[in-house]
Amino acid sequence: MIEVIHCHIPKTGGVSFLQIIEEIYGKEAIAFPWTWLGMAPEEGKGFDLMWHDWPKLKRIWKTNVPRIVRGNNKLRVLQGHHPVSLYYDMFPHARRICWVRNPIQRVISNYYHDMKNGHQPNMSIEKYIHLPENQNVVSFHMGHNIDNFDFIGVVEFMEKDLEVLATLLKWKYIPDVPRLNVGIYPRDTSQGVMDMIREFNYRDVAIYQAVLERRP
Repeated sequence: MIEVIHCHIPKTGGVSFLQIIEEIYGKEAIAFPWTWLGMAPEEGKGFDLMWHDWPKLKRIWKTNVPRIVRGNNKLRVLQGHHPVSLYYDMFPHARRICWVRNPIQRVISNYYHDMKNGHQPNMSIEKYIHLPENQNVVSFHMGHNIDNFDFIGVVEFMEKDLEVLATLLKWKYIPDVPRLNVGIYPRDTSQGVMDMIREFNYRDVAIYQAVLERRP
């Protein structure tokens, strides 16, 4: 039975978190629907549908993901760069979780990650910020509403927030937090670039602030 759906927002500590849930649940209990469907995001197939043919992606997801889950009774966690809205009508008892991060730092990190991996090579950060697919990524994954989730962790407080998550999911212990896939990029981004990121990601800024305000 699917117990957890982790909507991995890009550059929010997802690789580190994956190692934690692998320790808790075991690798055999974690599935990556994009890969199942032959639409791995790194190959661009799934993301192309996500941005250009959302109804088709919804149909593919709704038709195939429950069927694949039914065929494997070991699965407990669904993980990946998928918007929570893909699961609105599925697995009603599963906990929906995600992590967020300072939206300005997230975009900067995502930019250098994409440059490093050749996704959008030789592009200035200003041009990158202006591309619609790079704007309000957090809001899109979260369905524009923080109430879509049972848990929203903040990367800057990951160790503390893992305590909350462990209680929610009834983990027996909390694994150490690894530091994986940490981006290496200049830390002296200009104020103009940061203001541009804030302007073009205003929904993400608002969501991040709302999450911080809910923290105890």
